[in-house]
Amino acid sequence: MNRSAVALAADSASTIATEQGLKVYDSVNKLFELIKGRPVGVMIYNASDIAHRPWETVIKTYREDRCHMQFGTLDEYVNDLLDYMAGQRKLFSEDQQGSAFLLNCLRTSTELRSRIDFVIRGGFARRTDLTEGRIRRIVKAQIDAFKAQVDEWAPGPWADQLNERRLRQQHGSTIDSAINAVFQKLPMSDGTRTALKLALLRRFLRYDDGDTNYSGVVIAGFGQDEFYPKLREFRVKGLINDVLMAKDGAREDIDFTRPAYVDSFAQGDMVRSFTVGIQDRVRGEMIHFWEEWLSKAESRAEEMVSRVLPQLEDSEAKQLGAALGSLTSQGFSDFLSHMQGFENREVKGELLQSLAHLPKDEMGAMAESLVNLTTLKRRVSLRDAQTVGGAVDVAVVSRGDGFVWLKRKHYFDRTLNPTWAALHAGRSPKTEAVNQDG
Repeated sequence: MNRSAVALAADSASTIATEQGLKVYDSVNKLFELIKGRPVGVMIYNASDIAHRPWETVIKTYREDRCHMQFGTLDEYVNDLLDYMAGQRKLFSEDQQGSAFLLNCLRTSTELRSRIDFVIRGGFARRTDLTEGRIRRIVKAQIDAFKAQVDEWAPGPWADQLNERRLRQQHGSTIDSAINAVFQKLPMSDGTRTALKLALLRRFLRYDDGDTNYSGVVIAGFGQDEFYPKLREFRVKGLINDVLMAKDGAREDIDFTRPAYVDSFAQGDMVRSFTVGIQDRVRGEMIHFWEEWLSKAESRAEEMVSRVLPQLEDSEAKQLGAALGSLTSQGFSDFLSHMQGFENREVKGELLQSLAHLPKDEMGAMAESLVNLTTLKRRVSLRDAQTVGGAVDVAVVSRGDGFVWLKRKHYFDRTLNPTWAALHAGRSPKTEAVNQDG
């Protein structure tokens, strides 16, 4: 983003995890115009559907129902979309919400069952006499560990609207059916089964930054009364009892004191490498090495002092070793602070200075290049699956021109479908400017 526009780019890859491995499709739409004629774009990452409903269907249905609406601020667009989804029974019926909850329980139960089976197979491989009692203890240990992990998660912002006890009563049979389907005749006590039911419900209701079971939504652009672009991100875990489980993420505003901003969502490691000048893995390994080294610095310094200056008392050698260890730790802390300042000033700072003055077409080219950089990295990597790829959709949103496609894929040949262009060309209520369907 800069003061004149927002550039958005998204790949087309969608990854499906199965028991046989990963399957990647390169034809998913992730970038849309929120409402025709309004300078607001929306981008989806991670899960491409919510409660069995593709985000593309949700957004385009919202667009149809809100075709004459406009709001003064971007936050009003965001809040209206969230309220619309929570109250939209034609998109999310009660049965559909329940079915989505069942699927979530089945998916989580399958992951847990796989871990249990792995431990049991390990026991057989070691030729351990695995009686039913031993297997029961393995099952209990794995379920207790799973529940302990989930219990550490924080309640989501939606916790006040969803009563855990009431949900357990309403959807207890759904959880039971998931457990019966996945765990079948695996031996477990009534207490272990109760703990599993509670853990499955809490995993659905609670939130953790490391949880990947969500849809990410990024909305960026201008409200009617706004002259600088803004960006809002939220993550949606699901929908139950007409309560949308959404948590706020990034909130970024461009103004006269902040002329530019660049970020990535979902798989952002290569974009961060480009913007800060170092890969996440390299930074992490460097810090890990020095933290390990510093944890032993004091004892090493004490040994060195005792060896070089044997005339010193043990207490004196210990004090000198502690002083040297403290000096080393402070030096490492100063190094990290210096490098952080260098990144912000000489690497990312210069990039943002350039971005602040980029014209709209160059902003779009930059956004596309950052997506392609991640695609190339995944393609040549031996450790990563090709989870980013396919055609890249690119759009630029500005206050004057609205939502403009720079690159847009279609699953059909437009020359063979002239009626499509006629039906999906829309007029802005104010400008009557023709704009393609997003």
